[in-house]
Formats: sequence, C-alpha cells, structure tokens
Amino acid sequence: MSNVSSATEVLVREGRFQDALDQLERLHRDHPTAPTVGSRLDLAELYERTGRLAESRILLDVIKGSTQLSDSERARCSLLDGLLLKHRGHLPAAVAAFRQASRIAERAGALDLLCWSQLRLMGVAGDVEGDPSPGGAPTGLRRNVERVAVPSISIAYHVFSAEQEAKSGRLIASRRHGQLAESLLSSHPNYWLRGILEVQTSCLHYLEGDFLAALEAARRALDASRLSGNRQTRLIALADMAAAYLAIGQPARAQTCLAPALAEARPEEQVFGLLLETLAEAQLENRDVVGCGASLEQARQIAAEMAQSRSSWHRAWNLRTEVRLLQRLGRWRESLQLIRKVARVHQSETGGFTTSQVRVLETLALMRLGQAEEAVLAVLGLLVQPPEVTRSYHGLAVAAAAQLLGSFGCSTERVSHLAHALRVLGGTGEASSLVEFVDQYIDESRASDTSSSADITPSTGGRLWRPTRIVCHLESSTSALGSAPSRESDLVALLGALPDLRSEPRTLGEEVLRLVSERGWIRSGVVRVSGETGIEDLVTSGEPLANEPRGESDSSTAYLLRVGLGTRHGRDYVLLLKAQAPGASSVYCAQVGRFVTSLVESGSDGAKDAEQFTSGTDTQPCEDEIGLFRSHEMLALVATAKRVAPLRITTLLSGESGTGKEVVASIMHRASGVPAAPFVAFNCATIPHDMVESQLFGYRRGAFTGAVQSFKGVIRAAAGGTLFLDEVGELPLEVQPKLLRFLDSGEIQPLGEAVPQVIGVRIIAATNADLEAMIKRGRFREDLYYRLNVVHLHVPPLRERRDEIAPLASWFLARYTEEFGKSEMRLSDEAVEHLLLYSWPGNVRQLSSEMRRLAALNDSGAIIGVRELRPEFVNVAAKLPAFAVTEGSTLTVRIDRPLPSVVHDVERAALMYAMRVAKGRMDLAAKRLGISRKGLYLKRQRLGLRE
Repeated sequence: MSNVSSATEVLVREGRFQDALDQLERLHRDHPTAPTVGSRLDLAELYERTGRLAESRILLDVIKGSTQLSDSERARCSLLDGLLLKHRGHLPAAVAAFRQASRIAERAGALDLLCWSQLRLMGVAGDVEGDPSPGGAPTGLRRNVERVAVPSISIAYHVFSAEQEAKSGRLIASRRHGQLAESLLSSHPNYWLRGILEVQTSCLHYLEGDFLAALEAARRALDASRLSGNRQTRLIALADMAAAYLAIGQPARAQTCLAPALAEARPEEQVFGLLLETLAEAQLENRDVVGCGASLEQARQIAAEMAQSRSSWHRAWNLRTEVRLLQRLGRWRESLQLIRKVARVHQSETGGFTTSQVRVLETLALMRLGQAEEAVLAVLGLLVQPPEVTRSYHGLAVAAAAQLLGSFGCSTERVSHLAHALRVLGGTGEASSLVEFVDQYIDESRASDTSSSADITPSTGGRLWRPTRIVCHLESSTSALGSAPSRESDLVALLGALPDLRSEPRTLGEEVLRLVSERGWIRSGVVRVSGETGIEDLVTSGEPLANEPRGESDSSTAYLLRVGLGTRHGRDYVLLLKAQAPGASSVYCAQVGRFVTSLVESGSDGAKDAEQFTSGTDTQPCEDEIGLFRSHEMLALVATAKRVAPLRITTLLSGESGTGKEVVASIMHRASGVPAAPFVAFNCATIPHDMVESQLFGYRRGAFTGAVQSFKGVIRAAAGGTLFLDEVGELPLEVQPKLLRFLDSGEIQPLGEAVPQVIGVRIIAATNADLEAMIKRGRFREDLYYRLNVVHLHVPPLRERRDEIAPLASWFLARYTEEFGKSEMRLSDEAVEHLLLYSWPGNVRQLSSEMRRLAALNDSGAIIGVRELRPEFVNVAAKLPAFAVTEGSTLTVRIDRPLPSVVHDVERAALMYAMRVAKGRMDLAAKRLGISRKGLYLKRQRLGLRE
C-alpha cells in the first residue's frame, strides 16, 4: 500500500485496518479529486480486510477494467481477486488467481507482492483436491521472504507455516513456527498478524488436548480482531471459542459464541457454512439431533448453491459430525457406509486428528455391528501411530482399545474397561468424544451384577467424566466393581495408556494411584499439585497423608515414596505413595515409581526435537576455501570471477565497505592457475599521500633523504601473482598517471632507478566510491578508470543477499568459538529471524564483528537468543507486547493505544488475577477488587470472562 499517506501507511503496517480505512475514506472526502489507481487499490484492499467484501469486489472490477495498469497493479488485483474468491469458498479459482499474481509480481520484480502471493497460495493450495503439492510451500518462498526483509511478511510466513504444519500433524514444527512469529511480533507489533497467530495458537492447543488454553488463545484473537478491524479473524475466533467450549463439555456456551458470528457472516461466505457445521456439533452435544441434522443440511445446500469448496481439513471435521449424528440415531450401518465412502478417499489429505477421530467412530460402528475382527485391525491401526500426533488422538485410541477389550469379556470386565476409557478421555480427550462411551457405560453398568454404578467416586458427585477441577477419593475397600483379583489385562491397559498420559500429569498420577491401590500395595496415596495459589490434593486414596518425606529420620513418613509427575501450566504435580511396611509392596511401589519417573523424563524429547527445528533457512551453502556463498547473486559473481581469473585481466570490484571484495579477489587469485604465487593486498586509503608512490613502485637506496636501504614496493612484491588495490579511488592524482602507464605497458620505474623494469602482475582494484562521479569532479582520471574497468564485478551489500546472513552468522560464530577455545555455541531460531530483518549497514564485516562479540561473551554450549543481541538488532521501541502481560501481581501494558483499549486490558488482567487468587469464588474476588458481586459479574460479562 505504497500510495497511502504516511499516517495511513503506519496504521496498515501495525495491522489496524479499520483505523486506516476510516482515515483513507476521510482523505477521499476531504480531497474529492479523481483518485489514482493505487489509491483505489488501497481502498479495495482495506474493504476486504475489514469484511466489506461486496464493496471490495465492485471497486476491484472497476479497477480491472482500466487499460493503464502497471504489472505491480495487475499483481495486486490478482492477489485481491484470490482473497475475495477464497472468502466465497471458490478455492480452485483462488489458487489460480494467486498463481497468476505470483507470475505477474515476479515479472514486475515486486518481491513483496510475490511473497504475499506465495504465502496466500501456500494457505489454499493444500486444501484443493488434486493439487500436486498439497500443504507444501511454493518454490523459493523462504528465500524470497529472507530477501524482502519486511517484518510483516516474515511474521506471516511463520504463522501460515504453523497452520500448515498443524494440519499435517507436525505439532512440534507448528509450535516452533508460532514461537518465531511471537518473537518477531514482540519487536514489530501488528494487530492483524497477532490475531491470526492467536487463532493458530488456539488450534494448536486444541490439537494438543489443552482446551482451556485453546479457549484463552481464541479470546485473545477476538481482542486482536477488535483492534485490527479484521472481520475474518473475529468470526474464526468465535468459531474456535465454540469448539473449545464443546471440547470441555459446555455446548450451551458454544452456541452463545456462534450466535453473533452467524448473525454477522453472510450465507455467500465460506465461513458461514463452517459456522453452521460447528453449530450442528453443538446441537448434537445438546442432544438436539433434529437441529443438528437441519444445520448440516442447510450447510450442504448453501455450499451447493454457491458452488463452494471445502478444504480437506473441514471435510474431515464435518464428516465426524455427520457420522456421530447417524450413530446417535442408531443408524450404525449407515455411519459405517458413509465413513467408507468418504473418509477413505480424503484421509491422506488431512492430519492425524480429524482422521483418527473418524477411525475411532468407525471402530465403534464395527463393534456395534459385530465385526470384531475388523474392529481389532482398526484399533491396531490407531495404536501403532506415533504418539506425537496429538494427545486427543491417543486418548481416543486407548479408549477404543479399552472398549474393544471389554467386548471380549464378561459384563464386569466390560464395565471396568469402559470406566478406564472414560478416565483416559477425561484426562486427554475432548469432552464431546465422551458421549459415545458414556451411554454404553451406563447401559453396561445397569446390566452388570455389581452393586455400584461407578468405578470412581468424585467428591463433588454428578457427571461421570471429570470437570476441570475435582478431588477424587479412591477407596479399595469400597471398590465400585467389588473385589477383583490382580489381572494382567489391567496392567496391560495401564501400560498402554501411560505414554499418552505423560503430558497429562494429573491423569497419569491418578491411573498409577489406582493401580497400586487396587492391588493393596499402599496404605495411602495422593496426587498433589503446587503452584502460586498453594498446595492442593487432587486425588487421594486411603488414610490422610499430610506430609512429604523430610528425611530418613522422620518416622512419620517411613515408606513414603515421592514420584514426580511433571509440570503443566507452571504447576508441579507429584504422586506420594505410603507403602505397606514391610514387605514386597514397598518394592513394587518403588519399581512403579521408577518406571513413571523415566517415562516423565522421556517427555523432554519433544524439547530436543524443538531445538532441532529449523525455520526453513538452508544452512548448508556453497563453501569455498576462503568464502561462504548461498545467494544467487554471489554464486553467479564468483562463477564469473573464476571464469576470468586465468586470463590475468585487470578487474574492478565495486561495492560497499565490508561486502567481501577482498574475499572475491582472493578467490580469483586461487583460480588463476598460479595459486602459489604472491597475493599482495594494498589499501590506498591507509598510506599518506606523499608515500603512496614509493610504496607502490619502490625506491633505490639513497633516492631521497631517509632512504637508507632499497625497497622494491608492492608491485614488484606481487610479481608473478596478484596485486589487490583496495580503495583505489583514494589514489592521489599525481600517482594515477604512473599507475596508468604500468597498466598499459607493464613497466615501473622506482625512485632512483635509471631504467624502467617490466613486471608481470595482475591488478584487481576495488572501490566503495562512485568513480564516475569522482571523474566529473576531477578527482579521478577518466583514462585510468577505463583501464581498470576492463572486467567490472559488483559485490552486492549484505541486505541484498539476506539468504546468506544465517549461514554466514553460523560460520563466523563457529570460527570465533574455536578461536576462543570454546565449543558448541549456536544461534537460536528467534535470534536468526531478527538478524534477517536488520539492515546491516556495515555488511559482512559488521556481522563478523557481532559474532565475535557473542562468541566472546557466551559460554560453551550456549544457545544465543534475542536478549544477547545488540539493541540495534531488535526494534526496541516496539518491544512492549501488544497486549497486557501479567507476571504474578504485576502488569506490563502498552500505552501507545486508544485509552479504551488500555483500560480494557488493565481491567481484564485485574479480574483474571483476582479470580485466580480467590480460586473462582466470586465473593472473595469482588471483595479483593473493592466492588460488589453483581458488579464483578457484569464486568466479567463485558470483558469476555464468562464463567
């Protein structure tokens, strides 16, 4: 948007589209002259960003009708056309428009437009059936993002990449892309990109099974959409909030989120159909099967009437709802037929989450229809998948396996396995997935010969699955299933679930406590959590246990074993077991604890994988013996230099100071065919003007006062080799004729010598000055310029070959690490991203200096982050976060925003802190805040902090 005013351009750069649109419309009203094509394009683009799609389409059609569009303007038109087509669900046409925009932008040399076109293409091409590289980034995208060095483009690259990685089930890579985007946003705030990053973060948390975190991220996205004015972010954030509410078993609140979104969206927009499908899922959870069917049918009709396409991801998600509806209606065979008709065709296009959920539903249908052998194969196919896909996926897999095992046993065993399935899903899966198991659990419990109806007795009573916070008591003497001998199947079921529970410390502790309690190995046990709000017992068994082990001399804690369960959301979980003493039970407990500890510690592998993640930068460039090159410009320049090197022809190297001109000269010398010959570098700017001639050509002893011995000069010192004349523009005018004669004839005449000497040497001159401008000012001889400029090679500045920054930084850091006697030091991905966006006025020399400083200041094995970089490499003025950030009872908030948004963030943070400290008690939180209980309720509603 280069045609907008400077003030509007700042608003656009910060992602404040509604404010930018208001200002641009005001400018058009105040200055009603005929707007330029660029100005009208700016307006059309802002219409699209703020959700005024019809106005954007009308204006775009008018602009496209103009016959005087430049290539850049045509590229912008195609890019905007693709976005409008995407909004309407015409995905194949959108892909074609984005590809056309890429071709035109590349032809026009508009690198920023090329990057945006490729980024949009990456986000849509993978969703179109039959695309040759679904989900993959367009060729050269990462390199183009590095070269353009625009913060918003770099951030968008990581946000869109995070989305694609998450859809493919590569959650570690998705998380790392999100972290890199977050790091860049801290230095280059952009409310629009903040919003879509929070949307992606919400989706990632959902796939990881952390639904409360997903809900909070969606709320942050909603806040960002209010500041950016981006309507699409607002609608998707509301849909994500609804999905999170469904996952934690609150369909009524999900429908509350969907109602305003459906009222705001238009039927011709693709997002309207997606909202309807989410509404259908909420209606299904509310047991409104009629409403669910009606919503799904309405979404199908709209898609057919509007010729809309659904992405493979949303097709799989919608299929899950349709199958569950059929199964809820008892139409099991139809559900199986639908799965096999649709899911098998598209399952390879989606990641593990939606496909796995459909497979679990398929397993349930197979078991209900009595096809046990096929059900076993389906469950085995789920269990052998790698655990890194999602926790929700493996919770469902373990639950399906438990139900399958129960189908082969007696009634008591079926109830036991179903209870195990519910516990695993309660800790690792979404609440909506429990419905398929709860109904069967109730039926089996009623049909069993046991006297109780629950295997787990929560202190709060009520629902069979666990709400967010609950204290659970496990009393083996009053087991819901009666006395049951130790069975190998119980142990196998637990072992099968443990790998999936290692990132869910609460559920992991409960399952282990249940195992040792049922076997009579302990007198008492507790799953305990500690954090900022104190210590809390979550699950208990046997007699009260108040103390942790304090030492060997503490008899009150004899045979007390402490097993660390890990940390989640800043809270530490621990399992305390007081074994029966003395006997084998204490040994058994210790062995179980040892196994659990090793299992929890193995969870750190994910962090190691994250460290090994690379943001897409190729760190294996072409390395010469004395140089490192990756960019196309430098590779072409070096190839040319090597081609002319054997010809011993005079060469002029131009370029800014610090770009590596001497490195290129050295490469030419090594490729000249006589690498053992001398290579002499002479800097014309470092020698006093009255001594340059004697230093170049030499002198005879006694030639002048002080010449006590002969000096052959640098030209004769380089005889047979190469003389590199750096900063040749600084040569004094009186010396330039003598150098010209040498270049013409090869002769020099040292001071005091009577006879000229012929010297065979090849000259490579370098300058960072504009010699043609110096000729006009009379400071450089024109004939010397043409004699030096036989072959001219321009070495581009580092900012024009940014794809070399990362490998050069690593190369220099390794070099200086070794020089200082240190080892294994590297840059973090966040630090590299900030280095890529820096302008590097000192070029490679400045980069080398910075790596030397970092190597000197850091220890061996250090991973150098953003904080270790100099302030100029980070946009310090914008480092304050875009939103309020709390640390304990303190608050950091940006104040360079409208006052209502500042007040909103402060109030919201204060209420969240008060509710957290009061542990959810409204009266205590209101008292702490100094307001009434009703006032607190109204403020929470207004600020989006609903119960």
